[in-house]
Amino acid sequence: KKKNTNQKKKPQKKKKKKQTKERRETKEEKDKERKMTPLRLLLLITLTISVICYQPADWPSSNTIPQHIIEQYTHSTLQHSHGGGTTCAVCTVGIFLIQQYAQLRKLDVDDVIKNKFCKLFDYDSQMMDTCMALENIIGDKVIATLVNTVDPDEACQKLKLCTDGTCDLVQPDDYVYNTLSDYADRDVGNINNLFQDVSTPFQWIKDLINRVFDQHLPLMDIDGDKFGSKVEQLRGRHWRGRDCDDLNAHVYPGRKVQPLEVIDTDYNCNGIRGTNPETKKPYKEELCADSKPIGVAVFGDSVGAHFEIPPQWFNVSEWSPTAFEGIIGKALDELDLPYKSAFTGFAESTPGSPVRSFYKRMVERNRCNHRDFQNLGVNGAASDNFDNVKAFARDAKNDYPVIVGLELVGNDVCNGHPDFSHMTTPENFYNGIVKILRYIDSVIPAGSHVMMLGLADGRVLYDTLHNRIHPVGVTYSDLYNYLNCLQLSPCWGWMNSDENVRNKTFEIMTQLNAQYPKILANEKFNNFDMLYYQFPIKEIMSEWEAEGKDPALLIEPVDGFHPSQIANALFADWIWEKIQQDKPDWLGEENPHNETILKEFGNQGGY
Repeated sequence: KKKNTNQKKKPQKKKKKKQTKERRETKEEKDKERKMTPLRLLLLITLTISVICYQPADWPSSNTIPQHIIEQYTHSTLQHSHGGGTTCAVCTVGIFLIQQYAQLRKLDVDDVIKNKFCKLFDYDSQMMDTCMALENIIGDKVIATLVNTVDPDEACQKLKLCTDGTCDLVQPDDYVYNTLSDYADRDVGNINNLFQDVSTPFQWIKDLINRVFDQHLPLMDIDGDKFGSKVEQLRGRHWRGRDCDDLNAHVYPGRKVQPLEVIDTDYNCNGIRGTNPETKKPYKEELCADSKPIGVAVFGDSVGAHFEIPPQWFNVSEWSPTAFEGIIGKALDELDLPYKSAFTGFAESTPGSPVRSFYKRMVERNRCNHRDFQNLGVNGAASDNFDNVKAFARDAKNDYPVIVGLELVGNDVCNGHPDFSHMTTPENFYNGIVKILRYIDSVIPAGSHVMMLGLADGRVLYDTLHNRIHPVGVTYSDLYNYLNCLQLSPCWGWMNSDENVRNKTFEIMTQLNAQYPKILANEKFNNFDMLYYQFPIKEIMSEWEAEGKDPALLIEPVDGFHPSQIANALFADWIWEKIQQDKPDWLGEENPHNETILKEFGNQGGY
C-alpha cells in the first residue's frame, strides 16, 4: 500500500472532550504494567497462541479457565489502559490489516476471514488449528459487523471491544472499502462475552510465566546453576552461554576454579578440554590460565534485550506462510533478539542483518571467553522494578570477573499514562540504581567492571518518523495518537505529537541522567570500578545521516521506538571504541594462543 507522505493533512474525526481521572498506583501495579508495555497487543496474541499450541496432551479439552484467570491474563491491560485497551487495539489493527489483504488480493473480506487467513499458518498444523478455533469464536460476528461499516474503529466499537469513540486509528482517507460474498452472514448475533467459551489449561501457564517472565531464569535448567543446555528460547541459550553439563551445578560458563577430580574436563564450557600430548598439561591451563578471561553481562530493559517485531507481520503485501514462520519462537523469546544484540549478540552476520557485539569482540580478543555471556535485559525494566538482577549467575569466589553493562534507556520516563506523575523522580532513580549496584557488588568477583549508560533522548523518534507511513498503513503520528488515546503507548512522553510534552520529558530525562555522575562521586563498591556514558543515539544518528543514509533505518519500523538491528551493530562499535579509548585495561591483552585454540578446537562447540 503506497501513499504520498507529502499529501495534505488528513481530515480528522471530531474528537469528544474527555476527562481523565488521576489515580495513584502501588509499586506492584506499576511493575505489572511495565511488564506488559512494549506493544502489548502483539505479545498477547503470540503468547496466547504458543500457550494453546504447547498444552500437555493429557489435559482434557473440556478443561476451562476460570473467569478470574481469563480476566487476569486476557484482559489484564484493561486495568491500566483506556477505551478497551489491548483488546480494542488487537481488534482494530486486525480488521484493518485483513481489509488491506483482501483488497490487495482482490478477495471478499468474509472469504479471507473464513477461508484464507488461517492458511497463512499452514506450516504448522497446531498454529492453523488454533487460528481456526479463534475464527470460529469471532469470525461470523466480525463479518456481520463489516456489512454496515468500512471503519475498523467503528466495527470494533459495535463489537463492544472498543469503548471510546474518540480513539481512532484509521482516518477517512485510509478506509479500505469491503466486498463481501453473497454467502456472508449478515446476522451479528450476540456480541457480548466473545471469549466466554475459550478453554485451555492454565496452571502450567502461570508457572511458566512466573519462572521465565517474572524470575527471568531458564525454563530448562536441570542442575539449577542458572544456565540451560537444551532450549534456546524461554531464557535459555539465546540469553546466556550454553551449559555443557546440565547434571552438574559446578560446571557452567564463566567458572574459574576447577571443581572436578579429572583436571582436563571442560568445567567452564568454553569448548577447551583435554591434555596436550606433548607437554602433558591440560589445554585449559596452557591456553587460558595466563590470559585473564573475563565475561560479559548486560542488565537492562528492552533495548539491552533487543526488542523487535518483524515488519512483515504488519505489511499485508508480505503476508505468506513463510512470513509467519517462527512466530512461536518469537513469543517464547519475549519478542527479543538477545543473540543479535549490541552487548551479547553471537549470531552470524548477514548482509541484511549485521551482528556485531561487545561479547563477540571479547571472544575475538580471547577465545577463552567463549560462551561467557549473560543477557538479563527485560522488556519494561526500570530503576525501581529491576528484580531480574537476581537472575545473574556469578560466584564471587569461583568465577572469572565480568564486564557489566547497566543500561536503563527509557522506562523511567516511558509508560502509557498521559501525565508526568508516573515518571521516576531523581531521588528514587538514584536510590534504585544504587540498590542494583549494591546487589551486583555482593555477587560479582573482584576485578570486575560496570559501564552505566544513561537514558536516551527519545525526541529523535517523533522527529524522524512522525510523517512517514507505518507498516500497518497509517502515519506514525496517527498511530502514536491512537495508542496514547488507549493509554497503550510504550512511551507517552516521547511518542507524542505535542512538542511541549516531548520537551518536558527531555527535562526529566536530563535530571535522571544527572544522578549517574553523583553516583560515581559518592558511592564506593568493593568488587568493581565503573564509568558512565550518555546513551549515544543522537551521535550515532548524526554520523549515519552525514554518510547520506536514512535515519529511519536505525529505528524498528513496527514499534517505532527501539533501535534496529543496524543500530545495535553501530552501538556495539561505539561501545568498543569508547572502552578501548577510556578503559583499555578492562579488555585484557589479546590471547597469544587464539590461533592454537582455533586449530585444536574449531568453533569450540558453538552455542
